[in-house]
Amino acid sequence: MTYIGTNPFGGCAGLEEIVVEAGNPVFDSRNGCNAIIRTSTNELLAGCQNTVIPDDVTRIGDNAFYYCSTLTGELVIPEQITSIGEYAFEKCTGLTGSLVIPNTVVELGESAFGNCTGFDGTLTLSENLTYIGGWTFEECAGFKGSLVIPNLVTSIGSSAFEGCHGFDGTLTLSKNLTSIESFAFASCDGFLEAVIYAEVPPTLGNYSFGGFGSTKLTVPCGCVSVYENSDWSEQFTNIVEDCTAVSENGDNRISVYPNPTHGMVRIEAEGIINLCIFNILGEKVFESVVSGDAFEFDFGGFEKGLYVIRIETAKGFSTEIVTVM
Repeated sequence: MTYIGTNPFGGCAGLEEIVVEAGNPVFDSRNGCNAIIRTSTNELLAGCQNTVIPDDVTRIGDNAFYYCSTLTGELVIPEQITSIGEYAFEKCTGLTGSLVIPNTVVELGESAFGNCTGFDGTLTLSENLTYIGGWTFEECAGFKGSLVIPNLVTSIGSSAFEGCHGFDGTLTLSKNLTSIESFAFASCDGFLEAVIYAEVPPTLGNYSFGGFGSTKLTVPCGCVSVYENSDWSEQFTNIVEDCTAVSENGDNRISVYPNPTHGMVRIEAEGIINLCIFNILGEKVFESVVSGDAFEFDFGGFEKGLYVIRIETAKGFSTEIVTVM
């Protein structure tokens, strides 16, 4: 058996013990089930005091441990696990310590760890996640330290971390984020600062960062104006930029002129490959494959305001802000 299925022992309030053949692990699930689960060799696999997931399990299904509030101790998720279903550990309030989502996990269901209020260590997310669903860690108020959103994550769902007010370090947001939905980090008011590496401000839902207020938000060099003229300024009152880090483009020099402009702009860089232009809302308004060291673009037909030009060369990426008058 390699899969802990959906609600495998739902409603099993009177069950006391399950015995299975060695190599065929199964698990208790929800509604206060007090089962002690063992192999035929009497090895404890999972029960009401420890949670140990065997090495041959690769997926954890929806509701697999839902409401197992009597499970206690630190949860160790083996590196072969590829997905954790919806509500898989919701309301497992007895789980403590840190939580590491291994890099093999590519799918994390909504509410997977919702209301797991017992965690009192750090939270480490899989580097291979591309999306964090709604309510995934809602009300996990005990997590400490910093939180890093992996670089492949493009979207964070509603209330994903709402009520996680125990964090007391830095919130680092991935450079590929395009959207953060309503209440995603609401009431996470313990963070000392937030850092985002996305040059184009991701779209925000209502109260995405409710409670952050004067928490410092650090944005990429040259992007303060873009963030100040976006919805981010309504949720962060202290926006600064970091120009001390090494540029993605190394020593490659970029020239964009005239800036401000009423129309034509000339972009110069060694070995331009691709060029994208985004408006203040983060919408892509132009993209072109380029071959050469210069490119000219006419903003004459565009509305006045700020635009982000993302330039790709053989040496990497660079971002420039242009003001259209």
